[in-house]
Amino acid sequence: LRVAPREFEARQIATLFWSLSKLSLLDSEAATALRGYISEAGLSGFSPQGLSNLAWALARSSQENGGSGSEALGVSEVVLEEVLLRDLSTFGPQDLANTAWAAARLPGGRSAD
Repeated sequence: LRVAPREFEARQIATLFWSLSKLSLLDSEAATALRGYISEAGLSGFSPQGLSNLAWALARSSQENGGSGSEALGVSEVVLEEVLLRDLSTFGPQDLANTAWAAARLPGGRSAD
């Protein structure tokens, strides 16, 4: 799986990875492809909704794999770091909820299932 920045817009990437997670298909290969995309293109093109959807998808994938999705966790941390650099007032309620849920799933996070 290769996701080249010149072939996809940030919104398409966010939707793709959200969909992969929803279908339980977001594996370490897909997370590695996302890391490659982020390395090339960065996260500046992602909307608050796109960032929160990415964070949610990666956290959900890691949770489904019993926390063993280290690649997904690593990429999730990068996405959440970008969120912290943004103006949170630009995030809608659902964006904030998805992001908070994802952050709680990181190691050391407080999860209330």
